[in-house]
Amino acid sequence: MALKNPATIVIKSTIPPGVNSRLEKWMKKFTKVNFDLASVPEFLREGKALEDSLHPYRVVIGVEKKSVAKKLLTLHKKISGRRLICDPASAQMIKYASNAFLPTKISFANSIAVLCDKFGANVEDVMKGMGMDKRIGSEFLGAGLGYGGSCFPKDVRALSALSQKSGYTFCILTAVEKTNKKQTDYFVKKIVRLCGGSVRNKILTVLGLSFKPNTSDIREANSLSVISELQKNGAKIRACDPVAIPEAKKVISGVDFFEDPLPALRGADALLLITEWQEYQNLDFVKIKQIMKSAVVVDGRNFYNGKKLERLGFVYEGIGK
Repeated sequence: MALKNPATIVIKSTIPPGVNSRLEKWMKKFTKVNFDLASVPEFLREGKALEDSLHPYRVVIGVEKKSVAKKLLTLHKKISGRRLICDPASAQMIKYASNAFLPTKISFANSIAVLCDKFGANVEDVMKGMGMDKRIGSEFLGAGLGYGGSCFPKDVRALSALSQKSGYTFCILTAVEKTNKKQTDYFVKKIVRLCGGSVRNKILTVLGLSFKPNTSDIREANSLSVISELQKNGAKIRACDPVAIPEAKKVISGVDFFEDPLPALRGADALLLITEWQEYQNLDFVKIKQIMKSAVVVDGRNFYNGKKLERLGFVYEGIGK
């Protein structure tokens, strides 16, 4: 090993609880130099990594020795955020638990949205009312297509697998995964219904390919599964995204890509909002109404003012609205 002097080795990556002890045993086979392993997991949001690195709202320090904790507290002295000192396994579990709980909130909100559709309630009002409860909070209660990206799906599956390996079935996480998949199916069925019962040979324009705004990341993006299902049903897909088209072309075939939404909407049978890019907030819907073949908007993120679009002559549906 390259380690020549005593050191504190800090693991920032998301790793399963208990890995530190196994890693330490392995490392000691290759070096006689004294070292300490610590776990300080990162809590970075994609698209806001620099902000979250310099101005975190929490710093979790997992260590075995008080002397190491003191050293890492000094290292983080100029960085904001509440501090929590714990053992390494707990620090690693905090990361997994956080990244599994947020998708749980999302899936719960999406399930309530389906019920709101059935009972004529407005999910935005319901979630606002829930969020007013300080025990619940308003973040991650936005109903829509579900979660995606590189972290939430992976960490939900990882924590579920870790639990299973330990002899415990984490039933909630199994339900969270199933709910997320069903939400995409629910959205596709809504599209088919609003297109008259079939999308065969219909031109459907997808706005947004990345799993969330302000990133080109399409890993586990909802757009991929929606497009795939619609293609299986015979739809002709046009897709727009401000930055993710190069990435999308690597994994999606049979799709016409457009940077400008207006050409993509000309002659289209429906507009499908998948990713709530700010670029799509203030589109000229008066002009869009004139150029579309059928004035249908299916809003997968409850992004648009449905009443306004209906006044313009659109058929509009969100999720739970």
